[in-house]
Amino acid sequence: AATRGFTERRNIQKKSGSAAGKENQFLPIPYSAEEVNAIDNMLDFSTVLTGSFATESRFRELAADASLIHLSAHSSVTKNQPVIYFSGLYDAENDGVLEPGEIASLGLKSEMVVLSSCSSGLGDPDAEEGITGMNKSLIEGGAKSAISTLWEINDAYTSRFMQMFYDHLSVGISKSEALRRTRADFISQVNSDPYYWGAFVLYGADSPMHIEKKNYIFIAFQYVSLGLAGLFVVMVYIRRLTRKISN
Repeated sequence: AATRGFTERRNIQKKSGSAAGKENQFLPIPYSAEEVNAIDNMLDFSTVLTGSFATESRFRELAADASLIHLSAHSSVTKNQPVIYFSGLYDAENDGVLEPGEIASLGLKSEMVVLSSCSSGLGDPDAEEGITGMNKSLIEGGAKSAISTLWEINDAYTSRFMQMFYDHLSVGISKSEALRRTRADFISQVNSDPYYWGAFVLYGADSPMHIEKKNYIFIAFQYVSLGLAGLFVVMVYIRRLTRKISN
């Protein structure tokens, strides 16, 4: 079965030094785990990669079959091009740095890729096409749409923003309308400063996405059913064992 979507958390923040793929070059981003786990609990992503297991190689394996990709990662602009950093601890095949030029090889079919990372929408300015970079590469690489950022974002507030965004998106409205409602709610409920909510922009198709929230009543019913089935097996086994002993 095709992977419906996945979230990826690079729980790192770059320290001094230029070796981007080295694990000892990074420090934790405190709210990255909260963001990814909250979205996963809400929407039931098929695969969640976290920490040292969030490697570039593993991302490449899953990306082509994912209809929705959410990357809560560290990124930066290098030579006027944005790059996204993955873990390099358990990855002998790739350097842990995803560049725009590498996107085409992923074979994306995603309805949307969300880049919840700093300055992921920036890049080299083009006279005809405007800012090129990760967004252009994602669309040309097969993704129907992408959400990225225009400046360095605050980790804690981004976690809140993204949770609110997916909550709105799940009711069947367009991506731009979900962003608009998220901004409005964020301003009224969290913080009105544009720095915290204005960095997120949409590129590509604006069509609604068919995503559903987890049905916790159904999940609870499944667990109860499995529990009762297990109890039945145990009770039958005990009863048979008792009869055997008595005979």
